[in-house]
Amino acid sequence: FILLYGPLPEELGWRGYALDGLQARYDALSSSLILGVVWSLWHFPLFFMKGQWQHDVLKFGTLNFWTFIFSPIFLSILFTWIYNNTNRSTLSAILFHFMCNLSGNFIPLTEQGRLYSLILIIILSMVVTLIFGPETLTYNRRECQMISAEKGILRRFFGKGIYPSQISFWLDFPLRRLILSPQKLADRLHLKENFNVLEIGPGPGYFSVEVARRIPHGHLELFDLQKEMLKKARCKIESAGLRNVGFIQGDAVDLPFDENEFDVVFLVAVLGEVSNKEGCLDSIYRVLKPSGLLSITEQPGDPDFLPLPVVRSLAEKQGFKFIESYGKKKNYTANFRKPDQRSKKKRNRYE
Repeated sequence: FILLYGPLPEELGWRGYALDGLQARYDALSSSLILGVVWSLWHFPLFFMKGQWQHDVLKFGTLNFWTFIFSPIFLSILFTWIYNNTNRSTLSAILFHFMCNLSGNFIPLTEQGRLYSLILIIILSMVVTLIFGPETLTYNRRECQMISAEKGILRRFFGKGIYPSQISFWLDFPLRRLILSPQKLADRLHLKENFNVLEIGPGPGYFSVEVARRIPHGHLELFDLQKEMLKKARCKIESAGLRNVGFIQGDAVDLPFDENEFDVVFLVAVLGEVSNKEGCLDSIYRVLKPSGLLSITEQPGDPDFLPLPVVRSLAEKQGFKFIESYGKKKNYTANFRKPDQRSKKKRNRYE
């Protein structure tokens, strides 16, 4: 009964039909989340039907209700992982669904137990995504690439090295807007329609689209050390229909641009990742126009976070003049201007 009532008919639709169609258009992670939301809403009416377990036991609006509603969304990631790694076997999804339902019948959970179960599902889905990658959730890459990615993730966890492209989807997480929205950052850059702008370390282009829209008669150059990050940013820019953006891979310590080329240069949660910060700022100084704006933003949760006094000290030593800051201690933007020419003291350093 447990097999026939839920797992068999549902999985023929969810994984047997819908998942392949979604993965033809989106990556595995996005497909999983979309299907998970639909799967969750599928059960929603049961909370209003007397005689159903959801109505009689879990009850609408309780903690049990919320854990039940959110569980399928994240559990869907594990289903996709199993499905994709078993050569798209619907049977594997049916059996996994069956085991989930069967264990729930043999081991009834308390309200608190269901909450812990949801937390565990979220953690497992995150681990699977980090290890296998959001694109396919499978071992379809070379082993050396996987090892490299895992090392990059570990380095990032301990605050060392650049942000790995394999987990760049976290940079697009919707709740990031609560920390700093692209619109608010663009406001802080004092952009004009014809400005020539350089973004160093754009990642997947979270802020890039909004900035490019603000300079329709200008140009935005995206500069990143990682080729994969630039690919993700390019997809986002092209999806937005923008044509005033360039993409260049390289090291920020040696920017391949002419002197006095840009009106604005900005970095978001990037400077702390650069090993030679002084060299990076000196390179920025060279390519920035006189009176041009350097904008450095630091955000909470970044293991390489730099406090405002440290950023000011670094920038001012390279000849920049601090003009303003926005935000709070752990979430701020610091703006600097390049003077018409460096101070005599600064010039003498290079004589």
